Amino acid sequence: MSGELPAARYAHVKPAPFWRKRCGRTAPGSERTCTREPGHRGPHVAHGPLRRVVAVWEAEDSRVAQPSGRKPATRRPVGLPSKGSSSLTGRLGVAAKFMDEHIEEIALAVFFVAFVWFAIEWLMIILR
Repeated sequence: MSGELPAARYAHVKPAPFWRKRCGRTAPGSERTCTREPGHRGPHVAHGPLRRVVAVWEAEDSRVAQPSGRKPATRRPVGLPSKGSSSLTGRLGVAAKFMDEHIEEIALAVFFVAFVWFAIEWLMIILR
């Protein structure tokens, strides 16, 4: 351990926030653990109360391969296949496919609307 006033020399080094993981490497010859974030560069630093530096040691002293826990593979969500894209070209493709499959019904609906339109027009002409 580099003992000459670690608080003065490494006072600028802050510990990891309480919601993040910590490095956790132990100092050789003591029970202090590193309170910096994992993967940090530079020496390991242990902080005490009020975020004060209480111990500093070199990274080479405690460089030991720590086993990493195995995590189960995440499954990709499987859902129903999409009928089309939500983009403009995808929607136009869906509309074109619909028109191709139902062209007769669409033509009859257009003729019916035109017939009703002309019937109302002739009715207005006759009733004047």
